[in-house]
Amino acid sequence: MLLRIVLAFISFYILTISSGCKAFKSNQSNSLSSIDKNLSDNQNYQVKLIDSPTTGSSRAPEFLDLDGDGAPDAIDINGWMAQVVVKLSQSKNFAVNFGADVFTHSISTRYVKFGNDRYSSILIAVSRRTENGSVHNIRDPNLLLNQILLRNDQKGLLTQVNLNIRMHGRDVDCRDTRDSKLVCFFAGYHGQSALYEVGSEGRVNNITSQSGLPFPTAEGPFGTNGRHMMSGRWIDLDQDGDWDLVSVGQHSDILFAKNSSNSYQDFKFTTEYVDPVNDYTT
Repeated sequence: MLLRIVLAFISFYILTISSGCKAFKSNQSNSLSSIDKNLSDNQNYQVKLIDSPTTGSSRAPEFLDLDGDGAPDAIDINGWMAQVVVKLSQSKNFAVNFGADVFTHSISTRYVKFGNDRYSSILIAVSRRTENGSVHNIRDPNLLLNQILLRNDQKGLLTQVNLNIRMHGRDVDCRDTRDSKLVCFFAGYHGQSALYEVGSEGRVNNITSQSGLPFPTAEGPFGTNGRHMMSGRWIDLDQDGDWDLVSVGQHSDILFAKNSSNSYQDFKFTTEYVDPVNDYTT
């Protein structure tokens, strides 16, 4: 009798999962058809990733060689405790300084290389919270945090550069421009997302408006598109060799930004928002 009950439960579970998968595939197909119709003439729509670099996570350390000794180094992140520690294999640690009495809500890292760099530097997107944990009412410009570059001198010596980019940064993704600069999309809360050129010495240039991206987003009612962006990634949406951008957020539609520029270093985006599967799409 017990065996029959167990078998019946397993059968019901498999049927439930199968139905869910079919529903997901159906929704996914409809979404892709809409994207294909609006952004590309290619009827066999595909998304192609271009040189997606490694991203650090607050859930587990990421390992890489920063000092060229062939041994793995690590970056250990605790976003809630405002801690980022780079642990080099030669028993050297480098701790990021976010400032006195700073409480962080999230920390995201991106390993980047400038020009002919052999070893990675590290970009850090960081957002602030109040001591009691709130992030929704922090609109005072004095409470914004500088986003950070840990510049690697290619010998394992890291220098912290506080970039002239102040926001509630949730994530960052970059691509190179072949002239020792990076173009980085910083996804930010409260409509502060932006596109920056970042030089190896830490100089930045805001190119958001000239690129056609719809940021900064003015404060609007709860659920305003672009207000709570969480992440963005460079991909080739239509496989034409240009760098397009997809950004997702909380309480927001998904932003698709198609690049129509033929230049490797310039951007001319046409954008649209597409409904996500649910409210928390990251």
